[in-house]
This record gives sequence, structure tokens and C-alpha cells, in this order.
Amino acid sequence: MRAPLLSRLWRSRVPVAAGLPDRVDRVYAIGDVHGDLDRLLGLEGLIRADAARAGAAPDRSAILLLGDV
Repeated sequence: MRAPLLSRLWRSRVPVAAGLPDRVDRVYAIGDVHGDLDRLLGLEGLIRADAARAGAAPDRSAILLLGDV
């Protein structure tokens, strides 16, 4: 018997990297953007400002995009 449709769709054929690079101090997660580049760029500016206020080096921050980009 074949697996139900949703089970087949959710199986990943591409390995997904787990974890974060070494020495990441800050992680910013962004939800569904739905193609809104202006908002995404606005968030990038807010993230850069927040990281600067916190004294975080740009190469020690990570942005995690979740959902539809």
C-alpha cells in the first residue's frame, strides 16, 4: 500500500543542516514574508540596529527564515 499523500510530501529528499555555526551570539527568526521584499529589507535594518545596540559583531549573528519567503 502506498503512503498517504501528505506523508510522501513531507519526506525530505534533501538533507537539512541542523544547528548553527560556531560562535553565533544572536539568532533572529523571521516568519512568513510572502514575497514582501520591502518588509524583509526593513526587518534587516531593524536586526542590524538591534545587533549594533547589543554590541554583537555582524558575523556573530544569524537570521533564520521560516515559512514562505
